[in-house]
Amino acid sequence: MSEGKLLYLCRQGRTLCLLLLLGGTALYINPYTYNNFDLPKTVWISFFGLLLVGLTLIALVRGRPFRLSLSYLNVALLVFLVINFLSLVKAQSWSLAKDHIRFLLMIYLIILVLQDYLNGNRRRVMILGWALVASAFLTGVWVLYQDFMQAFAPGRLPIVPRLSDWRGFLSAGLGNTNYIGDYLAFVFPVALLLYLYVRGKVREIFTLGALGVLYAGMIVCWSVTSNASVIVACLVLGFMLVRHESQRFWRRKAVRLAVLFAGFAVITLFYTTNHRLNPHRPSIFREAFESERWKAGWPTRLVIWANTSEMIRKNPWLGIGAGNFSYRYVQEFSPMLFGRPDLIVYAGAYTNAAHNELLHLWAELGVFGLGAMVFIIALFYRDLADGLTRSGKINYLIRLCAIACMSAFVIQSMMNYPLRLPTTTLLFFSLLCIPIVLKDKTQKARSQFLLPLELDYGQLKITAYVEKMRIPRELEFRFLPTPWVAYVLVGVMAMGFALALGLSLVPMQSDYHYKRATILLQYDAKADAEQEFRTALALNPEHSDCRSAYAVFLLDEKRHDEAVHHLTRLRERLVASEIYLRLGEAYMNLGEKKKALENWRIYFARRPAAQYEYNQLYEWVSLELDRQIWAKERQASETSTPAVPGTHDQPSTPGSPSTATLSSP
Repeated sequence: MSEGKLLYLCRQGRTLCLLLLLGGTALYINPYTYNNFDLPKTVWISFFGLLLVGLTLIALVRGRPFRLSLSYLNVALLVFLVINFLSLVKAQSWSLAKDHIRFLLMIYLIILVLQDYLNGNRRRVMILGWALVASAFLTGVWVLYQDFMQAFAPGRLPIVPRLSDWRGFLSAGLGNTNYIGDYLAFVFPVALLLYLYVRGKVREIFTLGALGVLYAGMIVCWSVTSNASVIVACLVLGFMLVRHESQRFWRRKAVRLAVLFAGFAVITLFYTTNHRLNPHRPSIFREAFESERWKAGWPTRLVIWANTSEMIRKNPWLGIGAGNFSYRYVQEFSPMLFGRPDLIVYAGAYTNAAHNELLHLWAELGVFGLGAMVFIIALFYRDLADGLTRSGKINYLIRLCAIACMSAFVIQSMMNYPLRLPTTTLLFFSLLCIPIVLKDKTQKARSQFLLPLELDYGQLKITAYVEKMRIPRELEFRFLPTPWVAYVLVGVMAMGFALALGLSLVPMQSDYHYKRATILLQYDAKADAEQEFRTALALNPEHSDCRSAYAVFLLDEKRHDEAVHHLTRLRERLVASEIYLRLGEAYMNLGEKKKALENWRIYFARRPAAQYEYNQLYEWVSLELDRQIWAKERQASETSTPAVPGTHDQPSTPGSPSTATLSSP
C-alpha cells in the first residue's frame, strides 16, 4: 500500500472513530449482556479509543505530524490524571482504583488525539457538533417512543422496570431518565445555536424538529436537575447573544423564534392537559408529584451527602482513592442519621456515586483532586471568555456554545454524577478541548504569531512553536524512519493493537455468559447455569456482580465452603452489607458460630432498618453478642479483683442490644 493511501485511510479512520465515539456512544447498548448500558459503553469507548490511538501512531510512523498543545488547560488535565494515579496509595480496593484510572487514561488519550484532529479546523468542530445533535435527536425519539408504548400498549416493551413510576420504562440508550435528561440538556445549546444560524430549509427544519424532540424528551424524563441545567444554559446563551447581535439580527430571526416558542408551548400543553393522546393523563405534573420516586429523591440524597461528608471528614486531604467511593460508602454511618427515622431507613444502602461531583471528587481524591478539577473548569471559562473579544463570528459562536454546554454540566453535577457515566465523561473531557483547538484569525490574533524552533533527534523531529520568543505553545512531533523500519513498526503496531482490541471486548463477553447463567437459572438448568458462571469468571475474575450471584447460587446449593471463598474474594471490589448477611449464613452452616456472629453484627450495624426485615435473626444476634460481652466482663473481673455483688449488668433483653454490641465497625 502506498504511503499516501495509508495516510488517507488513517485520516478517514480517525474521523469515523471520533464520530462513533462522540455521536454513537449514547446510542450503543447491548441486549445480550446483563448490563445493557454502562458496561457496553465503557467497552465501546475503550475499543474505538484504542483504534483511534492506533491509527494516529501508524500515521505518525508514516510521516504525518502530531501536534500537542502546551496550554495551561492541558497541563492542568495532566496534573489531574497524576493525582488520580497517586491516589492508589490510599485505595482500599486496588481493583476498583485500577479500573477507574485505566478508563480515565483512555479518555485522556482520546482527547489528546481529538486536539490534534481538530487543531484549527472549525469545519471538523462543526461536523462533530452535528453528530451530537443527531445522537441527541435519536435518543429523544427513542425515549418518546418508549413513553407512548408503555401508555398505550403496556407489556410490549421488553423492559423490566427498576423504578416505581412511569420512568422505570424509559431507558433509551442510557438506562435512566436522569442520565437521558442530562444528555439532552447538554446537547440542547448546540441544537439551539444551529437552529438560529443554520442556512437552508432542510437544516432549519431538522434543527427545529430536534429542539422539539429534546424539549419533549426532557419533559417526560422529569429530571429537575436536567431541566434546571438547560434553563441556565439558555439564559447564558441568550444573555451573550443579546449583547453580541444587533437588532437587525433579531428582527431577521423573529419568525424562527416565534415558531420555536410556539412549538414549545404546544408540547407543554400536550403533556399538561387532559386528552386521550396524553400518555400522562390528566397531567404529567400531577403524575410526577404523586410518585414515590419524587418523594424519595430528596431524603436519599441527604443520606448520601451526609455519609459522603463523613468520608471527607476522615480523609480531607488525600481522599480515599480513585474509584473507591462505592467501596467505602457502605462502611460509613453519619451521626446525623440518628434520631431521623425518615433517613435512617436508607442508611447502609449501596450507591455508586455521591450525587454531587464536588463531594465525590473531594471524597476520592481529597482537596488536591477537587482543587484540580475546579481549576480546570475555571481555566476553561477563562480561556473561552478571553477569546470572545478577539474571535471571528464562527469562533465566537463555538466558544459561546461551549460556555453554555459547560454551564449545563456544572448545574447537573450538583445533584447527579455525570463524571461517573461513560457517555457524559467523554463529552465533558471532549468539551475541554474547545478552547485549546480554536485558532482565531482576527488581525490581533495573527499578530501574535508562533515562531517554530526545530529540534532534530535522528529520525524524530520535534518542532516547538514559541510565542514572543520565550513561551512554548505547541509541540509538533514528526517521525521519519527509513522505509523498512516504517514497514516493521506498522506491522508490529497493527498486531499489537489488534490484540488489544480483542482484549477490550473480554468484559462484555464475560457479562454475556453471566446473563446466560441468570436465564438458565430461571429454567432450573442449574448445571448449565453454573458452567456459565464459571466461564464468565474465568474471562473476567473481577466481575463482582457475577461473583455475587454465583455465591448466592452456591448458598442455595448448600455448598457453603465454596460460597465463603467467593464472598471473601468478592470483598476485594464490593463490601455491600448483603455480603456480610450471606457470609454469616455460610459460616453458621459450616459450624463457625463466632465468624457468623461477627459478619451478622457488621450487617445490622450498617443496615439498621434490616432489623425489621430479619427480626428473629436480629434478636438472636443481639442476645448472643451481649452474652459474649457479659462473659468477658465477668472473666476479667474474676481474674483482677473479687466480684462485688450487683456491680455487673445483666444481659440485655432480646432486641435491645447495647450500643457497643452493634456499633459500626
